[in-house]
Amino acid sequence: MRNSKPKMKSGYALYPRKLFSKQHLLLICCALLINISFGQAPVITNETTSISSKVGTSFGYSITASNSPTSYSINGSLPAGLNLNQSSGLISGTPTVSGNFDVTLNATNAVGTGTKSTTITILPAVPVISGSVVVTATLGTSFSYNIIASNIPTAYTATNLPAGLNLNATTGLISGKPTASGNFNVTLTASNAGGTAAKTLVIVTNHN
Repeated sequence: MRNSKPKMKSGYALYPRKLFSKQHLLLICCALLINISFGQAPVITNETTSISSKVGTSFGYSITASNSPTSYSINGSLPAGLNLNQSSGLISGTPTVSGNFDVTLNATNAVGTGTKSTTITILPAVPVISGSVVVTATLGTSFSYNIIASNIPTAYTATNLPAGLNLNATTGLISGKPTASGNFNVTLTASNAGGTAAKTLVIVTNHN
């Protein structure tokens, strides 16, 4: 029976002598040590890519990430009134300006940094209507009344106006010459992107 052992040449088997060089083994060991010691870079796990709030409203949002981040940061400008806790990843405060703010959230550990783009939208505060609650008008005489409201309204309404009076829905000016006498409970509204405010105005129309 033939000997099944591999032939020897000069004292060596014909199988490959080395599968890896010393350099390859060193690189593999370093990669394993890095993976074992430090793991992987963080991955931000917040699902939303947009966050919204209102001016004057308390705000809180936490950056969440896998792989044990040790610090957090933001590229871009947060709305005025908001701040980031770089240790916990909590964005908090009370925004004082409205607008859209594009930022990049960062979570970092010893291996690297995970990032995610997010838009923070701050809506204006809801308007607050001020001014008189009762006004008088004279039949057939020019009349004008401005709906006064804070927080930059973009639209106005007025329901149950006396005949002859009309509203400019953009400026909030009620004007005209009333043609009907009586007491009219008029519902005023002022709106912006943050919401709508309402108030009742009584217009009393009478003869001279």
